[in-house]
Amino acid sequence: MGNRNVAFTVVAIILVLGCISQQQSSEEQVLQYAEGKGFSQEIHDSLEVLGSDGEFNKDEKAFIDIMASLSTSLQDILIKSILLKDGTIDEDELEFLRKSLEMGDLTQPVLQSTLLQRPIDPDSITLLNSIRAFADMSPEMTETYLKTYYSKLSSIQSPVGEASSIHRSAWEMVIQRAQEDPSYACRFYATRTLSVKHPEIYLQADGLFIEIITTSRGFKRAFEIKDVHSEDLYTRTYESPPFSFDDIDFSTYTVIGFRAEYPQEYPVFSYLDRRLLPIASTLKSSDTRLTQLEKGVQAYFAGRGEKEMYLVYCDNENTYLCNGDTIIWATTLEPAEQIGGNPILIFNEEHVWYPLMERDDTDKDELLKALVNACATEVTVPPLEEDELAFLDELKRITGLPSHLGEDMALLSALRPVWNLEKYIETDIYERVEESGIDFIAERRFLLKQANYLSPITAYLAAMAETREGEDKMVEVSREYLKHATTGDMRIVAHGHTWFCDLVEQTVEESYTTKAGHCIVQAATISAALDLAHIEYYWVEGFAEQSVSGPNAHDWLCIPACGGTVSNGLYLPGKRLLLNRIDFVADNDTWVYIRELERWVGTASPGELIAMLRRLDDFYEKEIYIREVGSTYIYLGARSIPLKDFVALLERD
Repeated sequence: MGNRNVAFTVVAIILVLGCISQQQSSEEQVLQYAEGKGFSQEIHDSLEVLGSDGEFNKDEKAFIDIMASLSTSLQDILIKSILLKDGTIDEDELEFLRKSLEMGDLTQPVLQSTLLQRPIDPDSITLLNSIRAFADMSPEMTETYLKTYYSKLSSIQSPVGEASSIHRSAWEMVIQRAQEDPSYACRFYATRTLSVKHPEIYLQADGLFIEIITTSRGFKRAFEIKDVHSEDLYTRTYESPPFSFDDIDFSTYTVIGFRAEYPQEYPVFSYLDRRLLPIASTLKSSDTRLTQLEKGVQAYFAGRGEKEMYLVYCDNENTYLCNGDTIIWATTLEPAEQIGGNPILIFNEEHVWYPLMERDDTDKDELLKALVNACATEVTVPPLEEDELAFLDELKRITGLPSHLGEDMALLSALRPVWNLEKYIETDIYERVEESGIDFIAERRFLLKQANYLSPITAYLAAMAETREGEDKMVEVSREYLKHATTGDMRIVAHGHTWFCDLVEQTVEESYTTKAGHCIVQAATISAALDLAHIEYYWVEGFAEQSVSGPNAHDWLCIPACGGTVSNGLYLPGKRLLLNRIDFVADNDTWVYIRELERWVGTASPGELIAMLRRLDDFYEKEIYIREVGSTYIYLGARSIPLKDFVALLERD
């Protein structure tokens, strides 16, 4: 037995020595391969770490070859980077390095940035590709971007607790404003929360959109375009047929719970933050994920007209389509023997049973009455948090839509058309609203912004700002937003279209799920977060001096306290006047739209407008002109005069 132990010990020692010998030999291979490459002694010795894992592979040889071709300054940067921290070089790291070296003057800023202080993975390469694409458009702005966003690793306080407080306060604020001004209730319909008294408005709005895309040519092609950055979405001249529900493969959808639409650390109410996003966005989800209710709505419209149908929504999010004869489960679109869950909302475009919001139309429709009698359980309301209980009594009242004008505005808020709605369908809804003195097109920016107050996303972004100092406030807000609202080769800026440009607007939830939204949408999101964080800004729409190729109008935010600009979610330090013909200007509280130089609409007084314009004039070095929109929202040929002359006109009148 003793001899056997001795023999085992000897074998173990031999194996250990063999491993050490092999490790040493691989390190020696590294140093031998690096010999004669012209490295300084410090660089040469630092490369020894590549053999520490007992293997010297082809990627590591390629890395040494690349290192040998670089300047001493770049060699020093790479030796201190993440690349050598784990003692090996893999394919992702090698590809990242090669792409970095193809960026010309931007190579050193990339290698000096914190991009190389974090583990390199496929997402790192995707981001680098975005930076390269951005550099093709503006090398100067790209260098600024690198220095601003990747100059240091932030040591920061967690925003999670602050975000919950901000989210709760935002709901309180919007409820209070709606108590004081009944028209403010449209913000709840714009955010598409289920906590409204008239959820049928959402189906009516979606029905209008479906009517547009199923009767107008070109929308089949628009649906097929999956790249939100496609230039084809700037035109509406496709000769394709209209969209059809036959174009959808429902089996490709992944059904998720509503909570999965938000990053885990975001503050989400258990019921108030359940939303029914517009079908315009759920049809174009970037990853084909949607909730059961959203999939059920698509199936509802796909089968509409065959027989009267209702959507049955349960406390556990299970959703069913019922026509009195069959029950279809939204997840599989297959018949179900029974409903799994406690129905809390049964509705279609006309009638609603919703005990939580005190709606009961069972005396108006026999099928609804039959479904309630057959499906309802003793549990008719969802479990609610304490804060939600406190809010719901007021929500029942302020979302009640007691007038036809309120119904029209709620419908427009839920649909959020930009303009030319009447081009596609016969409707006089704009005329009815305008007769009441409301310019919906002019007001939509603040409608979107104020609807975004109710989102967990803007609460978290605001908390990011409140837990930072100085310019880092905007850097971190921008970085967090771009992480979730961008896709493809445009990860540096948030922008894109789901259907044709300027067809419908999107809230921040939709920007996260579709990775799209044009400049107005992006400004509405960031401005909402800045309002919640109490950061001063000016929201501007500007036009180019003359006709140029591509879009020549843009919305952005000027942040005087930080000395920079937010454009499509991207914070850029410096006083860049992006376009110098201005026809819309707003601060945190008021706005003005210059319909004509002598006539404008908005909520700012002449004195407030003058103060905003003078502040912008002081901030920007380039001369600013004031431009009129005109009654047809023309892009070119509109009158414009220098800002100083416009201010003089205001002061005189």
